[in-house]
Amino acid sequence: MCNRQLFFKLCQNLSKIVPEGKYKEILRLIFYKILSIPIGITTIEIKNTKIKLIKTITMIDNKNEVEDYLKFCNIKEGDVVLDCGAFYGVFAIFCAKNNKTGKVICIEPDPTAMKLLKKNIDINKCNNIEILNMGLGKTN
Repeated sequence: MCNRQLFFKLCQNLSKIVPEGKYKEILRLIFYKILSIPIGITTIEIKNTKIKLIKTITMIDNKNEVEDYLKFCNIKEGDVVLDCGAFYGVFAIFCAKNNKTGKVICIEPDPTAMKLLKKNIDINKCNNIEILNMGLGKTN
């Protein structure tokens, strides 16, 4: 088992032990910051659209997730797309590159994800994306 797998196993076991609440959220943030360390740049292709991303320790292939979203929406040129919980921006960047006269609004509350989201937008030269650093919800 590699170090990454051991680390994930540790996270899972700690998650079972620590009760829901403030301390569990603090632990999640610590692990998330550790696992979101940039380690380079990678490129993924989604429906003939190349997207460059900051590669992190936890990098997962968002290609299938984006393709699943596209089954339920029909984005046309000039549309305004709202990406709530934009994370690193894979879906937002795909929409921006395929909707050049439209606009994409990203909502992302997490500061760590926000930094990588901004870098990914810059790397892909997407000028039609607006970022809102906030969460959506009834309560904090």
